[in-house]
Amino acid sequence: MNSKEIHCNELKNVFKTIFFYILIIFCVFYKRKGDDNVKEVIWISRHRLLVENHLILRNAFGEYCVVEVNERMDANRLKEIVEELGRDRVYVVVLPTHLIKVLLDLGVEVYRFITKDVEGRNLPVGLERIVDLEIERVV
Repeated sequence: MNSKEIHCNELKNVFKTIFFYILIIFCVFYKRKGDDNVKEVIWISRHRLLVENHLILRNAFGEYCVVEVNERMDANRLKEIVEELGRDRVYVVVLPTHLIKVLLDLGVEVYRFITKDVEGRNLPVGLERIVDLEIERVV
């Protein structure tokens, strides 16, 4: 990597962080300004939410606002996010099992979309809450 590429990557990370905090501020302002029943949804995935996802979230929670976290994740970063955003939010995730377990151990509400293959595309058709997760190592 040359110095221009490194500088460009650093700028991308700065802009991602700034955008992340702007979304948090917007979500908090929206909730304070409006109804206290507005559910704050933290979407953790490499993918963007589709219109179908939003329809399902509206069905499940009524009024809601979303903070999207689109980055690679490890257990430490996930814990940082929960500490920054709080345990009282709803976390809707596309994560590996061991990271879902981390969220459950932190005491947050964890959900994931139920998907169906439609012409080669995984489209969301529902939402399920992950209440417990038991992992047993075989080998």
